[in-house]
Amino acid sequence: HDNPKDSSEVPGGWLSDVDQDSLVVVKGAIAEVGLWDWIKRYAATEVGRKELGQHNVENIRFQFKRIGYFALDKDTALTAAEIEKAQFGNAKLIMNRIVTLKEDPKKDSA
Repeated sequence: HDNPKDSSEVPGGWLSDVDQDSLVVVKGAIAEVGLWDWIKRYAATEVGRKELGQHNVENIRFQFKRIGYFALDKDTALTAAEIEKAQFGNAKLIMNRIVTLKEDPKKDSA
């Protein structure tokens, strides 16, 4: 739509265009240990310290093989101090999928 906020163009509002099944919450998911290693290395960089210090965690992005690209959500609970001390017990990672990867439908499943 040219103007998704125009109620005459989009009577149900822009949210009516959002897929109702687009929110999937997976609580208690397990992350590969390497994810924490990467976060710790990133936090040690000048850019990483700045992003975490300003809580701009949405700029921290990952690719999970065969699934897609993800960015940390702004509600992620992760501090530079936790990362530095490698104490992730109180950490809460919230990942938003920003790009989905698709398998080739013609690929042999054998």
